Amino acid sequence: MALHEGSHFDSFQKLCDAVDYRQDQHFKSWKFGPEESVNLEFYYPVLVVQGDLLEARPRGTSVVLKPAKHLQFRRTVIRGSKSRMYQIDIVTERHFSRFLSLLDEELATIVRRIKARRRVVERSVSRIVASAKRLRSPDAVRRAMEET
Repeated sequence: MALHEGSHFDSFQKLCDAVDYRQDQHFKSWKFGPEESVNLEFYYPVLVVQGDLLEARPRGTSVVLKPAKHLQFRRTVIRGSKSRMYQIDIVTERHFSRFLSLLDEELATIVRRIKARRRVVERSVSRIVASAKRLRSPDAVRRAMEET
């Protein structure tokens, strides 16, 4: 039986709520200009723990525990008829600076790949924006941008 305080598990939900809030604020504050540039936002919910972090893996009828510095937790949340998946990084305090370096590398790779395909990306953004500009409600604009 797994034992943990409810507040620890609630931390995952609070991170999901924070991501939802920031995304909602982003879309509600969006104002279309005469020309749109590429605007990407990345959300990295991170739970930093002070002590040791253990990874639990099932093996047969038991569980093997192994020390870890960085784990990823996937959480699916269902609200109404929609499900959303979140990926939450869990890192130890000692490993946090290395984790930030990993994010820097990941974002630099994304920038390089977008620049290498700049024309394709710009055409895609133009199509998405043209479709979304016809809409009036922030929720409809958000759906158009997320689903296109």
